[in-house]
Amino acid sequence: MQLFLIADEWPQMEPLIAYLTEQGHEVQTFKETDQLPDLSAFEAGFMFIHKPIEAHVLKALIAYPETGRRLIVLHHGIASGKLRSPEWLDFVGIHIEPKDAPVNPWTLMVDLTHTLVNLNPDHYITSHQVDYPETCEYTSSDAPSYPVTRPAVTFHGTEFFKNQHFADGRDKTVLFGTRAEVPDTGEVIMQDRGGWLKPKGNGWLFYFQPGHLPADFENPTYRQIIHNCLTWTP
Repeated sequence: MQLFLIADEWPQMEPLIAYLTEQGHEVQTFKETDQLPDLSAFEAGFMFIHKPIEAHVLKALIAYPETGRRLIVLHHGIASGKLRSPEWLDFVGIHIEPKDAPVNPWTLMVDLTHTLVNLNPDHYITSHQVDYPETCEYTSSDAPSYPVTRPAVTFHGTEFFKNQHFADGRDKTVLFGTRAEVPDTGEVIMQDRGGWLKPKGNGWLFYFQPGHLPADFENPTYRQIIHNCLTWTP
């Protein structure tokens, strides 16, 4: 499969690129400042941009799924820096309150344990050849909810994003929840924002929250989940 990857940080992407190449894919990489070719020539693409998005890249990424292709957005592809790219937030169907907002502000939490919890165990992306090393008790943020025990995978010493507000009703299919425990207070945060997909035009848009560290993309469970986005038949 011909893939593209657009990023502005590369240490995290190196293990992902190596894995995708091992799986037989051809990966062409672009910096966020590069002039891009016609992306419709690629069968799927990845976005890992931390900063506000350059206008020409924003236009190309928004148009890409309309061609029937798949765009996989990773980690800080949806973070507070995108407040300066409002078209992108509208495209992904996410609302972010500023960090100083009085109610439900977007919050970055660092150097903690981030658990990705499988909330959709019958879906191909969450299940096909995916070996979960643990289970986790989880209460959905779609209240009122009751605790359930689900398969899970944990990332250590990484980042957690709190309060990514869905802004598109029920357009998204939620795949994963995120669970984190705040080291100083012991507060446990659980939100249904760890991974999701949604149709865009004739194609598909995916998002997964883990990815702050290169080690996140060395995790075999997470790698398989990401790869399943490429082989899934809707």
